[in-house]
Amino acid sequence: MLEKNTRIFLQGLPIGLANTLPGMSGGTVALILYLYEPLLNALKKIDFKFLLPLGLGGAGGALLGALVVDSFIQSYPDQVMALLAGMILASLRVTIREAGGIKLQESFSKLKVLQYGLILLGIIAALFLSGGSS
Repeated sequence: MLEKNTRIFLQGLPIGLANTLPGMSGGTVALILYLYEPLLNALKKIDFKFLLPLGLGGAGGALLGALVVDSFIQSYPDQVMALLAGMILASLRVTIREAGGIKLQESFSKLKVLQYGLILLGIIAALFLSGGSS
């Protein structure tokens, strides 16, 4: 098991990276990683034991994104846009659950339909954005 600070640092990387991607938000990634509420609590309490490793990870992710994202978008525009569309659609699952829109105990079948619908929508978007074939 990773040390707590190392784990928080590693969770900060995708948050920083997301801020360099078109259509993505570090806040959305924090929500997906279930870090949004702990982050808000740490900000309220000014908890540097949590904020420092997360911020350093975020800065590292942003630096990584600045160095490589543009070249990936230039080299593989369709695939990158399809990946981003899929990530945005996948984030809906967590966002809806966190917002209390669909309660797992009350409507398991609705949640399953939503999950498979989002997967299908992501596949269609990926095919559409990538031209349908290699």
